Amino acid sequence: MSYILYTDKPKLFECQIKLQGAKLNETIVRLVLENQDYNLMFYGQIDKDGTCKVPIKKLRNLIDENSTGNIKLEVIAEDTYFTPWQDEFNIKASKAVTVEVKDSNNKNKVVENKKSVQITNINDSDSHMKPLMEQLTKMGMTYKSVLENKKSVFPIITKYFTQLGVNDVKIELNKFMKLLKNN
Repeated sequence: MSYILYTDKPKLFECQIKLQGAKLNETIVRLVLENQDYNLMFYGQIDKDGTCKVPIKKLRNLIDENSTGNIKLEVIAEDTYFTPWQDEFNIKASKAVTVEVKDSNNKNKVVENKKSVQITNINDSDSHMKPLMEQLTKMGMTYKSVLENKKSVFPIITKYFTQLGVNDVKIELNKFMKLLKNN
């Protein structure tokens, strides 16, 4: 059975650690999620009774739903490294939506929440914008919500363009916003 993590809610990993020959308050604990694309690491704390707690944040935008991989607890006590626990993990959403639509013939159609996104109006010279558009759309971000949250969203978009080596980030940001408005 695999360890379940969620895209849309935090989780607290807890365990009991018994350590001999090293001080608990100087011991480092971390939970590592490994999959074929990347690794994530979450640091935790051990209290004086040996209770280890590692908070795992919401994984939305970090790992896609239905991703799998290996999860392991790493303990570093002084100069010694331990991996006392490991398992497989599975990423799920804790909430899902199913809609039943009745058509004109009174036949029921069940539509489950889909995450497919179709982006239009992007030409080849602007193809670097498509991944960003798809990610924002998956997150439910619209032109309006980007504008409402521009203090937090614009720096992320600007950093994305800068990392791509875009010469004039302001022009690209304006072009991006026009594309987002038209989609």
